[in-house]
Amino acid sequence: MKKKTPQEALQARINTLRVRKEMQEQEMSVSFQVILNGLNPSSLAKDAFHDLAEDRGVQASAASAALKFGSRFLVFKVIGRFGGVFGAVAAAVAGSLSDQYVDKTTPKMLDTVVNFFKKKKKPAEPQSEAEPRDPDNVHMHI
Repeated sequence: MKKKTPQEALQARINTLRVRKEMQEQEMSVSFQVILNGLNPSSLAKDAFHDLAEDRGVQASAASAALKFGSRFLVFKVIGRFGGVFGAVAAAVAGSLSDQYVDKTTPKMLDTVVNFFKKKKKPAEPQSEAEPRDPDNVHMHI
């Protein structure tokens, strides 16, 4: 095998360092993009809300507040249009009743909505009767 001259060895070393430099530049670019994305206010808010959205208590509170707001809005639009003292009192009573109903039914409604959007799992395949379920618990009938 031919021995490398000092110039060839130097050129090979320079090429190795160039390749190494390119790899380091790419790694730094990726790291910089990760840092920029991490400092982006929208991604910070998204990450914070993602953790909150998985909490079942927060889900129930948010759903309850939204349902109460919506029901009270409808009550005051429908009943409050009569005006006067009667309209105000009737709207307040109906709003209070709707709040109580929402408090009782929010967990059920939340479970229904969550179950609606979950992926349905395939049912497990039943075992055939030819295969014993428990090999230690096999009885012979004579």
